[in-house]
Amino acid sequence: TSAPNHTPPPTQRPAQTQQPQQTTSAPWSGGATTVDSNTPWHPQTQPPQTQPPQTNAPWTQPPQTNAPWTQPPQTNAPWTQPPQTQQPQWTQGPTQGAGGAQNIMEFCKSNSDGIHADPTDCAYFIECAGGATFREPCAPGTAFSTSIKTCDRIENAHCDHAA
Repeated sequence: TSAPNHTPPPTQRPAQTQQPQQTTSAPWSGGATTVDSNTPWHPQTQPPQTQPPQTNAPWTQPPQTNAPWTQPPQTNAPWTQPPQTQQPQWTQGPTQGAGGAQNIMEFCKSNSDGIHADPTDCAYFIECAGGATFREPCAPGTAFSTSIKTCDRIENAHCDHAA
């Protein structure tokens, strides 16, 4: 026997209602986007684009400095009063006379070099140098002192043969 020819009826799909497509404009989408109402909608987001902040380098006015300055010192030229010297008074000493007195200008022939008291007058002293005799006066108001070998005030000189 033959089997009955049985063709299954075509399967029917349930009728789908098409829903209209909607067009929307999302603020982040950058324009119009078509959205199918059957498809869940997932907006595509763009990564945020940020501009680097613009900053200006801090600016300060450079300090104004003046070069160091020192007023030069005021100096006066050195000044010394010129020394006041007295003209040497060369005198001829006593000559050897009848009484056997010695010539004072021959004093250093028998005495050593250096300063010596004048044996005839305390207002003078004798300097011997290389056998030569130099008879020199003390300043006015002074006499030769044998203790300090220079001229000193008359009262300190202790001279017993003043002229």
